[in-house]
Amino acid sequence: MLKHWYRDFPQYPRGHIDFWRVKLISHLMLFITAMFVILALINFFVFASPDLGILDSVGAVLAIFIYKWFRKTGKISIAAWVTSLMVSSIAMIFICIVEGQSNSFMWATIAPPVAFFLLGRNWGSVVTAVVLLFCCYIAFTLYVTQAEQRYSLGSVLNVIEVSIAHILMFRFYEGTRSDAYNELTQNNKKIQVLADTDKLTGLFNREKLDESLLSLLSRSVSHDVPLALLIMDIDHFNQINDKEGHLVGDKVLKSLANRLQSKMRTNDILARWGGEEFVIVLPNTDIKAATELSGRLLDYVRSENIEGISITVSIGVTQYNSNDSADSLFSRADKALYQAKDEGRNRVVSLLV
Repeated sequence: MLKHWYRDFPQYPRGHIDFWRVKLISHLMLFITAMFVILALINFFVFASPDLGILDSVGAVLAIFIYKWFRKTGKISIAAWVTSLMVSSIAMIFICIVEGQSNSFMWATIAPPVAFFLLGRNWGSVVTAVVLLFCCYIAFTLYVTQAEQRYSLGSVLNVIEVSIAHILMFRFYEGTRSDAYNELTQNNKKIQVLADTDKLTGLFNREKLDESLLSLLSRSVSHDVPLALLIMDIDHFNQINDKEGHLVGDKVLKSLANRLQSKMRTNDILARWGGEEFVIVLPNTDIKAATELSGRLLDYVRSENIEGISITVSIGVTQYNSNDSADSLFSRADKALYQAKDEGRNRVVSLLV
């Protein structure tokens, strides 16, 4: 039965703005139905109170009817209003019937969380205000008449029942809050990844590269350790685009990026600098070691058949000096790259100053 009761609404999948309102209505209708059936039995057979028993029976029938109608139509706004008004009205009717006795005012505390969650801040405030004003009126009547408060088994049961209702509702609310927080966290992570990476290759983009390089430069200065920077350019890449098409050119860039990434050390940074150019930042590496690594990368790319195409690359290498800025470091590596291209491409050129 519960599986049938909680079967999904296709029009309100997880992530939909009304997903949790649908869940709350389902929870409330099940809870209200069960509660009213129990209360009806208690009032009929324990307290011999047919008026309250009938009220509870009507509430159970209404809850089932509303749920059946909601499952058929999926009209969330109407169902939210009907549910809120039903909960509020039955609470007020019960308080009125028992004339504020037996801790009946506690039932009024069910209305605010239901109304605010289902109707939002503004209409939730209106419904809550009506319920609380009604309670104030009943309470004032008791004050004027100096009615004697009678405590009975019903008083105890009201406390227990309302407490159970609050526990169930706030467990639900905490579930929605936790779910929303986790979803927000995951979305923020995805957004951060999108902000930091190049869409085509999945490597760091230029903005993330700049941010990471500044951090590494600061570390290089404070710990007095070397740092090398490489700029790599695919030779005659425009010919690939012109001959094979831009889609093939994109596949070459993506495939090369994946292969280069597999050759990086844990702390190395590989980024797409733009077009067919890649930047590699090598922490704790001097220009000699960086030049040797560049040579190995040059041979590796030359030996690979990337998307059915043989390509070569040119690489400019430099090392951070104490008087360098990020711009001057890039400028010198770029100068080394252009020197490699002027000398015939498919080679490594390193410049220390």
